Amino acid sequence: MGRKIFLAFWLAALVMVMKPLAGLGESEGDYSLKGRIINEREKPLNGVIISSPRYPYPHAITDERGEFSLKVPFPLKAWELVVSHFAYPSVQLTLPFTQQELNMQLKPELPEGEKGGSRTPVEIEADRFFYEQEGDFYRASGQVVINFKGDRMTAEEVVLSRAEDKLIASGHVVVKAADGDVLEGDRMEVKISTKTGNVERGQIFIYNTHFYLRGNRLEKRSEVTYYGDRVEATTCDGDSPDWWVTGKNLAVTMEGYGTLKHGCFYAKNVPLLYSPYLIFPVKTKRQTGFLLPHRLAYSKDRLGMDLGIPFFWAISEDKDATFYQRFMSERGFQEGVEFRHIAEKSQGTVYAEFLQDRKKISEEVSGLSRNWQDGRNRWALYINQENYFREDFYLRVDLARVSDRFYFKDFTSYNYFLANFKEDRAGTFQKVDFYGNESLPYLDSILRLHKKWEKYNLTLLMKNTQDLSAPSDTNTLQKYPEIGLMGIKQPLGRTPLWFDVSGTYDQYYREAGHKGHLFDITPALYLPLYPWRYVRFSPLVALRIITWSRTDNLNDGERQTDHREVYITGASLNTELNRTFSWNEKKGQELKHTIYPEILYLYSPAPTGGNVPTFVPATSPSNPVSSTFNQIYLYASSVNTNPTLTGNFHLVSYSLTNLLTWKEVQSGKMTQHDFLRLKLAQYYDVREARRDGGKPFSDLFAELDIYPYHFISLSARNRYDVYETHWREEKYSATLRDKRGDTGTLAYRYTNDGVKEVNLNFKAVVEKSLDLRLYFRRDLINDRDIEKGVGIDYRRQCWSVGFDYGESMNDRVFSIRFSLLGL
Repeated sequence: MGRKIFLAFWLAALVMVMKPLAGLGESEGDYSLKGRIINEREKPLNGVIISSPRYPYPHAITDERGEFSLKVPFPLKAWELVVSHFAYPSVQLTLPFTQQELNMQLKPELPEGEKGGSRTPVEIEADRFFYEQEGDFYRASGQVVINFKGDRMTAEEVVLSRAEDKLIASGHVVVKAADGDVLEGDRMEVKISTKTGNVERGQIFIYNTHFYLRGNRLEKRSEVTYYGDRVEATTCDGDSPDWWVTGKNLAVTMEGYGTLKHGCFYAKNVPLLYSPYLIFPVKTKRQTGFLLPHRLAYSKDRLGMDLGIPFFWAISEDKDATFYQRFMSERGFQEGVEFRHIAEKSQGTVYAEFLQDRKKISEEVSGLSRNWQDGRNRWALYINQENYFREDFYLRVDLARVSDRFYFKDFTSYNYFLANFKEDRAGTFQKVDFYGNESLPYLDSILRLHKKWEKYNLTLLMKNTQDLSAPSDTNTLQKYPEIGLMGIKQPLGRTPLWFDVSGTYDQYYREAGHKGHLFDITPALYLPLYPWRYVRFSPLVALRIITWSRTDNLNDGERQTDHREVYITGASLNTELNRTFSWNEKKGQELKHTIYPEILYLYSPAPTGGNVPTFVPATSPSNPVSSTFNQIYLYASSVNTNPTLTGNFHLVSYSLTNLLTWKEVQSGKMTQHDFLRLKLAQYYDVREARRDGGKPFSDLFAELDIYPYHFISLSARNRYDVYETHWREEKYSATLRDKRGDTGTLAYRYTNDGVKEVNLNFKAVVEKSLDLRLYFRRDLINDRDIEKGVGIDYRRQCWSVGFDYGESMNDRVFSIRFSLLGL
């Protein structure tokens, strides 16, 4: 804050490097030298002094047109001159006395070989310039404007006194820095040699923190100490701030501490808090200290009164820690600590929390039971670390563990994982990519070392899974480790064939059940053909080879070491048809209709080899590399649960996609958006058709997306049973939005296995500073509310407050949020 207070001190440093100014006098004579001085941009230069260090004859100064006239009373041997200006290096000239005109250009840097110095250019404009030899001062008055390195100073008058070593600016002094900071005052006085001074009735605005500091007198007493008399501080704009802090005397030592006497916090003109003497840290960087409460809520059935106050520790420029103290009246004190660090090619976060839970609970939920009558130790751990050795080579660790299966149920209203959720992991430190509420089924902890080449990727992975829906992890498979090699779809030499390949090695471990080693490789060949102009035909053949070695001691009659091969053949046939209809030629409006039909044939005989153990996954690999192989799994999984393991399917599928695209010319540019997409898909099971009473046709899959305007969207994802003639699954959603920020989403979901619910999310911008939020989720089968709630957010320029109230089947929660800009 301190070094920003007197932004005009740079002017003092500039003055120190100026050449001495010789005296000016007025004398008449018959001999003269006239001319014009311009700057490096060929504009007239005002205030240039043309003098001589040798002769006592009068001197001249250029006017607003850059013109001057120098007269002497007697002839000289030569014109020996010094041309000087605040903003430019002085130039020494020797001219023939017979020369009567001098036109020259001053530049920031002198050409090599000429005498003089060099300075950073300063542009000075004023109505009048005056130099007084007797007092050795230079005065610029009348709309003075000074530009320097992007900074700008304006005043009614600026006086530079070299004799007194000071600069004085008066008359609504305003200094605007290139970084956005602004200093204003009625009068500013600067001691040039020490760079100290004061501003009377001044105000400073710090752009980065949007911080205002006002005072009757603001002083810089040394390089690092400052003083203010009757000061006010706020982050609110305007002459009547919503909140502000005032004090009688302010003393600040930069990178140290500040003191404020008789400090008081005001809301408008109402005093709320008073302190006769306040000590506070003064840092231009991050500060150590308590933060505003991040949690103030009440939970009727689970937590009780809930209050969280964090303490921030700025360890260094690239490291910090936050200590979270959270009090829950029904549970006790929860202590948490977060450590963060960042470097050029690495960053990381470590968080841990502990609570000795005193709440007594006896219940059974979803097959999990507990009878906690004594104190229970509850904890959570989260670690994220990313190291980029090169752009194509990195290490990432994501570790998440909690003490028990009920953690996310008890703390579903607020926990560290929820507060730092970022699905796209786009935040610098917000890397939690799962939504940590009571619906979370499991927690994965993953270490991943990844190397990428142009056509291949190699990944080393270790994965531990905490199953939150089971009493223990005894039967949960863990990967220690997995090594995967994937090759993208690419040409096979100079042949017309294309191929991709994926291979993995896994060691699966668990306490009970099958475990052991697995080698899994799947190569695939493709032959893209274009038998007709607009038709693409692509046959394929794939082979999945699986080899395993069990390390468990189960006596189930199966071989400990065995293998299996699954053969898959097929072909895809597709094309694209489109037509464009002119809607309004003058406005360049067009409607394009595109049709994408596709037929996919897949065949796999019964596999060869032994019976696979239960740790062998269905897909090969865990993340299939080709879109075609994804389609194999999508359609074949409707026939059996493990298609790429069991094979034995014979399918023909079709899909038909319609796309409507609107095009128009806006501001001379063509714009377009897809406003309707309809896709229908179904497959036919050849083996099922050969069985007596078989039903070879699958459900009809339908996908619909409609975007008629930018502010409305509709979507549907349905499955229709063609034999029972009813919808097996229905999902509908409609979203409305406007430019003001109002949004509303209504969704309906139905499945024939017992789910029928409606969801509503609504946000209304009542006015620019007030938002109203509403959410609602209802179970239509059991005629009950699953959850519902309302929220209000009120924002002002320098503060905000929010209120939330929510009800679920197990709890009621009320919370308050409050923040001040810059604090």
